[in-house]
Amino acid sequence: MELMSDEEREALLTEYKTLHDENWRRGQNMWVVYSILITGSLIVAFQSRIENFPCPLVSLALIVMALIMHATTEQVTRITYERMGEIGEMLGIIGPKKMYESQIKGKWWYRIRRNEAYALFTILISVYSLLLFNRVFLSIAVLVTGFLLIIAVEIYCHLRREVRESIEKEMMKALEKKKKKGLASYE
Repeated sequence: MELMSDEEREALLTEYKTLHDENWRRGQNMWVVYSILITGSLIVAFQSRIENFPCPLVSLALIVMALIMHATTEQVTRITYERMGEIGEMLGIIGPKKMYESQIKGKWWYRIRRNEAYALFTILISVYSLLLFNRVFLSIAVLVTGFLLIIAVEIYCHLRREVRESIEKEMMKALEKKKKKGLASYE
């Protein structure tokens, strides 16, 4: 933890609180939007056919919009949490990180929870593909591809996290060695 003035500390604390509130509001707002888009897509998909107009295409477009919004919102939230982590380290706020690492990180239920929206989008895209093209094979292919993508992304994130943690451990070991060497040279 660096030495900083009261003003710098207060500014960082304000930034931390602001980022936290933005994440909370963004999450709430996005679930309202998802609810509207998903409900709208279901209503449109199961309307009686309008002559020469493929209603499931509109449903598919609504779900793809929701999927894109979800993915980009997750990225913004990830970036915000990274900044909150940096600020937390500077201020000595360790509670949230400690709680995540000890009670949430790596748990099977958290992996499911993190991917449930993608699973829902995959299922809806599969159903709307079936309604639109009337091809069971295509619907199954969409379903399998979607779930394989979810699994691949989860594996990639796990491996990236493992590599980052391994690098951090090695850096800490090197720093400890350097400190011991430095202390030994003074003796």
